[in-house]
Amino acid sequence: MEERHGARPQHQVSSSSGGSYAHPPECRIIDLPPVVILEIFRHLDPRELSVVACVCPLFRILASDSHGWKEYYCERWGLPGAVAPAHEWKQLYVARETRCKALLGRFKLDLLCGHTETVRAVRLVPARNLVVSAGYDSSVRIWDVGDGLPAAWSQPLGETIRAVAVDGELLAVGGSSVVRVWHASPGCSHLFDLARNSSGRFLRGHSGPVTCLGLDARALYSGSWDMTVKIWKRHRLEKFSQSLHHSDWVWGLVARGECVLSTSGSDAYSWDVETGALLRFRPCVHRGNALAVEGSRTGSFLITGGEDGAVRVFDNRIPPSVTLAGECSENDAVAAWLPHSAAVNSLAFDDPSLVSASADGSIALMDLRHVMRKGSIKSRAAATVKRPYTCVVKGDTVQRMLSSGGSCAYSVDIGSDRIVSAGEGTAIKVWDFSQALEFEKKTQALRSVRREQRAQRKLAIKNRRKE
Repeated sequence: MEERHGARPQHQVSSSSGGSYAHPPECRIIDLPPVVILEIFRHLDPRELSVVACVCPLFRILASDSHGWKEYYCERWGLPGAVAPAHEWKQLYVARETRCKALLGRFKLDLLCGHTETVRAVRLVPARNLVVSAGYDSSVRIWDVGDGLPAAWSQPLGETIRAVAVDGELLAVGGSSVVRVWHASPGCSHLFDLARNSSGRFLRGHSGPVTCLGLDARALYSGSWDMTVKIWKRHRLEKFSQSLHHSDWVWGLVARGECVLSTSGSDAYSWDVETGALLRFRPCVHRGNALAVEGSRTGSFLITGGEDGAVRVFDNRIPPSVTLAGECSENDAVAAWLPHSAAVNSLAFDDPSLVSASADGSIALMDLRHVMRKGSIKSRAAATVKRPYTCVVKGDTVQRMLSSGGSCAYSVDIGSDRIVSAGEGTAIKVWDFSQALEFEKKTQALRSVRREQRAQRKLAIKNRRKE
């Protein structure tokens, strides 16, 4: 029988028993159904996927699948302020990844002046180009970063404000034992009308000073020296729905994915948001108190800063290691740095950049790209990483040191092209990197022109010598 065009021949192979059997036809990955290939591609990181896209036209089309790039983007940075069209997610990802390089370029330093005493807390609202600050003068101020002027401010609230949390719909500040909240006002250019509603709405439940606040789409979280974290559902702020109990004063918290990450005393905690169950407890992660905590957007990575001046990264997907004595060890950091000579008071993370503010008056910028990649390449779709790993921390991991003027820095926050910090002084410092990439392009173009002119001069001198 004649073979059909394009069909592979079935080769007959003799077996030791005298019979024969047919080799199964070869199967190439390109012959698989597109749905299967897309499922394989889901296990690649963006860089690997970009390389695979260069193999053939089919892979280029499949590697540009918008749903996959949307997952990549949201896993690192969450949903953007404006929902993107389906075909633009890859472009959005590439543009955001490119902007990450801006923090290594030139910057413009702006000062926001208006507070009369030390500023304890500062937060960015990148989507609206706003900064919210509060401190010892007991007033809450909203700043327009574009012109550096205050957009709104409250009357003195009569108590020290130690914590601020804000998004596009809710502003919360923490003072003595009360959390005050403001809802966004429709049509208000600076979101919150502090002049008309100066004191805000009161949330009572703590019996000690509120030291830290966190926000996500579901709830408001408040931590206090009463050794608890209260969870206030957004749709029912009058009464907290859960209380997470700690063994010491709560210093820091952050809501990430399905977890709440917190520090109390020198210990670190990971909690389930829905049930309030303790998922992970790490004792003595620092010498002294663990004053600051951050995490990746999914909650897989826990980052802490402490009084010992160190910054440590933990992978929550790695199960506890067992020591020779048969005890479980929870303190195996996958990476650690010592960028400061005094306590780390605050951390802020915008993948892949981590910034820390210290009592030594410096702001350290660190790149966690190699840590995140090493922990996720082989386990992107897995819930846990079975084998521990440790990242080799190089001396240049701390990419940049910024000065806060020599005074103690209490708070820091980071956006895609800005870093903002506040401390013992009354001024808020804003490092603006928005023009860094454009300046770098102009510099590279100027260098190229000069290089070409130099080559032309050398060629002209060489020709004259020949003549």
